This record gives sequence, C-alpha cells and structure tokens, in this order.
Amino acid sequence: MEKIRIMHQCGHNCTWNFRSFIEDNVGDGLIISPVDLDFNKINKLPESIKTVSIFDPQYYLPWSSKKKLNAYPYFPNVFFNTEEFSIQSFQAHKVKSAEECVNFQLRNDFKYIIIPTFYSEEITDTIFSDLDNYIITPFLDALNKYNCSKPVLLTAIVNNVQLINANLNTKLLNFLTGYPEIDGIYLIPNIKRAINKKRIDDINTLKSLLTFIDDLKSANLEVHIGYIDVEGYLLSIANPDSISIGAYENSRRFGIDKFIGDNRPSPPNARIYSNVLLQWIDTSYIDVLKSMYSNFDNLFENNKYLDLMLRTSYNWHFTKKEPYMHYFLSFSNQIRRLNNTLQERYNDIYYTLITAKQYFSEIYNSGIVFDTASNGEHIEKWITVLNWYAKTKGVKINVQN
Repeated sequence: MEKIRIMHQCGHNCTWNFRSFIEDNVGDGLIISPVDLDFNKINKLPESIKTVSIFDPQYYLPWSSKKKLNAYPYFPNVFFNTEEFSIQSFQAHKVKSAEECVNFQLRNDFKYIIIPTFYSEEITDTIFSDLDNYIITPFLDALNKYNCSKPVLLTAIVNNVQLINANLNTKLLNFLTGYPEIDGIYLIPNIKRAINKKRIDDINTLKSLLTFIDDLKSANLEVHIGYIDVEGYLLSIANPDSISIGAYENSRRFGIDKFIGDNRPSPPNARIYSNVLLQWIDTSYIDVLKSMYSNFDNLFENNKYLDLMLRTSYNWHFTKKEPYMHYFLSFSNQIRRLNNTLQERYNDIYYTLITAKQYFSEIYNSGIVFDTASNGEHIEKWITVLNWYAKTKGVKINVQN
C-alpha cells in the first residue's frame, strides 16, 4: 500500500482551499472547479499549484447556464449561442469542444488530463455508447492530436443502484476498463443517504463501493475519489490513490443542483469536524458538551483554528472559514497517520472507529442526545464493513465491545 494523496475539492470560497494548501501545507494538490473559479483566475494560478492539481471540466450538465462555466471556450453550451442545446446537435461540436478542453488542460500544465462525463438520473441502454460517442472518443482523438504524454483520468459518477446491482455494476466496470489509453478513474460517488443523515451508512452500498475500488485497482487503474466526506477515512482501506477534502457540503457530497442556473441552497447549520467521533457536529451542541461532558477537550483536534472557535465571543456561522480550515488540517492528519500495510491500516481504522463508538456512548450517558445528522449511528456499520473487507483480504480482524 502507498500513502494516500489528499486533494482539495475546490468549491465556493475556494480561496480557503488555496490558503490551506499554501499556508498550512495541507494536501497534495487541488481539484479545480470551473463553476466556482473564473476562467482568467485559473490561467493566472502559479505553476507550482497547477502542476500538482487537476482540472475537472464539469460537463455534468452540458446545457448549464452557469455564468462561470460558460466563460470556458470548451464548455458544450457555449456552442449554442443562438439555439437551445440538444445532445443530438452537440454531435457537430463534440470534436471542437474536446480539443478546446484538452488544449486548455495542457496549456495550464495540470498534473492529469481529465476526460469529463455527462450526468444522468437514469441508467439508459445507450448511456455508454453516448458517452463514448460524444465525449470519450473525441477526447482520445484530441489527446493524440496534441501528442499528450500526461496521464489521463476518466470521470465516472457511480450511484447506489450501479454499485449494488450486479449486472449494472459489471457493465460499468467493463466500460471503464475498456480503454487502454486511460490511466485511471476520477470516481465520484453519488450516494443517497437516509433522510436527515450526513453519513453513508448502508452496509451493502459501502461494501459494493469498496469492491468497486478494488476492481478498478485490479485493472491497473488509478482511483481518485472526489466529492467525498468523512467516508474517505473508511474507503482508505481499499487504498485509493487519492481522496478529496472540501469546505461546503456540496464539495464533499456530489449534487447536480450546483450546476443548475442560479440555484441557491438553503443555509445549513454551522458544524465542526470531530476527528475522534468521525462526524461533523452541529455547533449548537458545543455549549452543552462543554458543560456536561467531561472529555470535551478530547473531541476536536487542537490545531491553530480551534482556540478561536471555542472562545465565547466566536460567532458560529456556516460561512466562517475557521471550521473548514480546522477540518482540512484535522482530517488530513488522520489520513497521513495511516500505516502502509493492509493489516496495520486495518488496525488504525478499526481502533479509530472503536474509540468513536466509546466516545459516542459516553456522550449519550452524560445526557446529551445528538440528532441524526450529528450522531454516531454510522460507526457500528462502518466497523462491520471494515471487518468484512479485512476478512475478504485474509487480514486478522479484531473483536472488541
């Protein structure tokens, strides 16, 4: 096993990601988001950032009217100034779009070249042939035209159904592994959660996701997981090449709404990440935790952002940068501490989960009952999935109450 790289999933207020990367030395690079960053600003980024980063072209909704996306000359909707976008009409523009996109990535000297994908709610009979026709083949041709020597990643959005349904899973794997020119997969889990829950805790979904990563790695493909949250810690047992960290939730959990018009989601509650609990905790619990729970001081990594946030004068709000800067440091340190053999990494994750289970129990016994978005209901299921995966690999598992 190798050390897992950590990539900042840029989103709204991506200056926090840049500051964390440059000033706090968090992460190995950035996943740059054109829907959030102006065309001219990307061109002006220093080489030291671009050469370790990747650029996600974001063809997810090729007809999106988002202003920043439409400032990029490769974006599909740009070719339809006088008519409404249609996928059939894009046939005439697909080559130009691919060439512009590849050229943009090469000109900026990003570490990888990303082949994008379309987003689809439905798994149609033609989905793979359409992706091949409109995106993959034009991009591969463009790579040849520009004599590209950089490694190439193919974007893949995978949902619950594709993971769990054996037939669909096989079709997707056959499709993704069918291009010898591709060096890896930029994997975006699009996983539905239970109502009001933040964590992915369906055992079958998590098992299938770990197996899917395994299958891609077995095909000698790199696996870079984007739009992932705390689940990245559990998924690290499958040794992906990189996992992402993001600020706002829509950079830690894929959602298509981000790419639709001027969509403005309702403001969420402010949260703080606990590396001990492997959970984002609603900050309305902070005062009662301080007064009722004797081990409060152990719940959050004591990095340079914590002291400011725990002052009585601090005004918690989801738009404040400190909770996210704190999370970047805290979570990346957890990943950095993971060992590089399967048995040792299993032990690392297992004992972190067991410790979280114990802390949640202590908090409950102190009289504090977290809501479903802050509680630890995912922990026991993650332990189960971790043990299942370890057993499939012949790793000695631990059993501890």
